[in-house]
Amino acid sequence: MRLKPRALMLHGFLFLASCAAGMLLHIAWIVDQRPDDVRANLEIVTNAALWSVVLLAVVLAGTFLIVEKFFLKPYYELGRHVENFVLSGSANGFEIDRKNALGNLPVGIQALARAQIDADHAREMAVEKATRTLAEQKTHLEAILADLHEGVVICNLNHQIVLYNKRALELLHVVGEFGLGRSLFSVMDERPFLHALERLTNRLNEGRHETHKHRLSTQFIASTTRDHSTLEGRVGLITEDGRPTAYIATFEDNTKEIAALAKRDGLLRDSTEGLRQPVAKIRVAAEALAMNGDMPETSRQAFIQIIETEVGDLSETLDGLAKEYRNVIAGPWPLANVHSANLLHCVVRRLRREKNIDCAVTGVPDCLHGDSYTLVELLYYLIHRVHEALDISDFHMECDASASRRVNIDIVWTGPAIQASDLEGWLGNPLPNMVGGMTAREILDRHKTNIWSRSHGEGRARLRIPLPRAEEAPDANIREDIPSRPEFYDFGILRTPVGFADTPLKKLGFVVFDLETTGLRPSEGDKIVSIAGVRVVNGRILTGEVFSELVNPGKTIPKESTRFHGITDDMVHDKPSIEKVLPRFHDYVQDAVLVAHNAAFDMKFLKLSRTSRGPNFDNPVICTMLLSKFLHGHTEAHSIDDLCDRFGLTVDGRHTALGDALATARILLLLIDFLEAEGVTTLDQAVEAENQVAELKVLERRF
Repeated sequence: MRLKPRALMLHGFLFLASCAAGMLLHIAWIVDQRPDDVRANLEIVTNAALWSVVLLAVVLAGTFLIVEKFFLKPYYELGRHVENFVLSGSANGFEIDRKNALGNLPVGIQALARAQIDADHAREMAVEKATRTLAEQKTHLEAILADLHEGVVICNLNHQIVLYNKRALELLHVVGEFGLGRSLFSVMDERPFLHALERLTNRLNEGRHETHKHRLSTQFIASTTRDHSTLEGRVGLITEDGRPTAYIATFEDNTKEIAALAKRDGLLRDSTEGLRQPVAKIRVAAEALAMNGDMPETSRQAFIQIIETEVGDLSETLDGLAKEYRNVIAGPWPLANVHSANLLHCVVRRLRREKNIDCAVTGVPDCLHGDSYTLVELLYYLIHRVHEALDISDFHMECDASASRRVNIDIVWTGPAIQASDLEGWLGNPLPNMVGGMTAREILDRHKTNIWSRSHGEGRARLRIPLPRAEEAPDANIREDIPSRPEFYDFGILRTPVGFADTPLKKLGFVVFDLETTGLRPSEGDKIVSIAGVRVVNGRILTGEVFSELVNPGKTIPKESTRFHGITDDMVHDKPSIEKVLPRFHDYVQDAVLVAHNAAFDMKFLKLSRTSRGPNFDNPVICTMLLSKFLHGHTEAHSIDDLCDRFGLTVDGRHTALGDALATARILLLLIDFLEAEGVTTLDQAVEAENQVAELKVLERRF
């Protein structure tokens, strides 16, 4: 057991006092054994010894107080400052009581610390320069992963996520339940992966991967657990020294494509088997009329009526099938938002360059939703056909956005209109240089539209193509605030044990969270107005995996609270209630260790905000305030601002839930370093340290 200097001094004083008391008792015993004539002289000696002991005790006590004030206390404070510098790298807080006998030692140590900081800075600059190439390669990898069209996820053999890209987030339609260290099977069906991994492992163990066409990869189809979307892709086994260590899954959402295939099968069935009966009725009626020329007029009219009815029904059925067909083929085609001016000017430049045809662009530009390449080919083709048919070389194209949901593209010229029969013939011809021999009609079908030829007044005519207006709102299932470059990977998870037992604190998964409320008394009706959290995995703060929600408290926010956190009634009037936010936050934290500053306050709000059917937050909890008191009991400064100042941290967004959560996360990582220096390395030991502080505070209140 390590004794502190003050305790060591106190023990020395008690030892000397005990020796003096022993001497006194020994003299008293001798006096008790002597005759009366000797006793008087010995009593004088005893009194003198007694006063000497008392004087010695006074001198020792005074000496102890002087030494404690001018030596021990400054020495103790200086030692804490040095420890703070060693673990946090901050030279702040070296100011101690000037009434000390340490001389220039504090100033010298502070100068030495600042010199060390300068040396560390120079070393960091050298390391940064030496590793710049590696950092650039890492940036390139992150950019490639973030912008891949396919979702990419890498997992260890415990199926914990080690790496993912932005596209994976979009395809899985997830928020809180997805992230580094989480199980892949919380968001995707596990059976296809387990089957694929079993096949690949057997292929590896039997050595068949060396000659196999796909080596250590295979195809899979799985569904998401949230909305049961169908994902299709490949799983590849990652090996090290011939042993599997992880696997990579690349996938795309084929839900719409599979639905389209099913729809096409239905259309094919309806266009064959479904038309068989009406065609048979028409055939029977027609044969009856042809074979019975002398049929009575009433019978003839009855058969004619049958033919007319069935033909009418058949026509309506074919129109419906054609409409469904256009909807089906338009689904998978890659469409995007296109500015009409850019689209039309591409056509103009090509006409002038290749056909020497003049064409102007008029109208107010607008954004439409379509495939730019095929639309340019279509407009170019149509103008060229009009030019050939009518010998006209002067056109203009106009964008008409007067319709609410459509953007009309008009090809206008001076001359007669194109006949419907001629136009229909043009639409059935394959476009020159078009991939796959696509026809103009197929391009229109893929855009779910048609084309009309009309007179335009004053001897002019036009072809009009209505196109969908640009999509303004993103997919409701995809979060708008997904970061463009979040921290997508942590390969340390490949070797991170699962669970809390005997796991170093730095290897645990934490969620550091903070609340903003209407007041400070949850038991008296104060409510949560904002909740935010950030995940910490393997000693890294994952700023790309944050949770931040405003909450409608169902009551007016007091002005004094608004002055503190800046949240007004207007900001939360259309936000979800805590009953809707808490389940999402519970999915976000899952089995992580919860961390908060003054955690008892935040956990009380979570407990009282829970409904009878709401989630129960039974996660392990760590309080950074209690840990600070355990480590730095020599001071009463333990607020977030105090700790940030002590550790030299800058805080952005102070007194916002997300800003305070990020600040607390940085404090947590530094406190873990301090705890390890004190021999506190596991979660159980950290909780025990917190309990010691809490019990000490209870005892202090009693006295």
